[in-house]
Amino acid sequence: MIKLTEIRESLLKKLSTELEGFKEFQDEEDPNFFKPSFVIEIIPVSSNHLGRCFEAKKSIINIKYFSKNGTNSEIIEMTDKLNEVFKNGLYIKGHHFSMEKKEFSIEKKVLNYKIPLEFEDSEELVEINTDNCTEFIPPSDLDDTLGYSKETLKTMKELKIREDH
Repeated sequence: MIKLTEIRESLLKKLSTELEGFKEFQDEEDPNFFKPSFVIEIIPVSSNHLGRCFEAKKSIINIKYFSKNGTNSEIIEMTDKLNEVFKNGLYIKGHHFSMEKKEFSIEKKVLNYKIPLEFEDSEELVEINTDNCTEFIPPSDLDDTLGYSKETLKTMKELKIREDH
């Protein structure tokens, strides 16, 4: 399952890699706050279970940009830079997220660059080998009383496809 903290980490890594001089603060009330800088917010919107191990999630990424002088030209220049940064989306835990829809607003000379993030997520299934049967189940369904051990469990990532030639 993808966590909000993992979304934030991937986002910060991308911004710090692609924007020269990127500086992020938790909020503008930080005593060390200076401009130009960013405040990054991940806003959870909803989470709906779609079955035993699937979940539909919605969040909003809000990137607040505080330009040095608060001019419109600085703000639109950063808007263009952010559009360039996210034109190919974002990778989170090996999953690609396209970022086609973006919303912009300017409030009190601060750019709010919002990206809605909607995706379906699932638990990583584990393989259970019993007598003559192999099953894949979500980890939340594991029952220790049935004798599962690390030796009899494999995650989907560990399995390799075998091809007969």
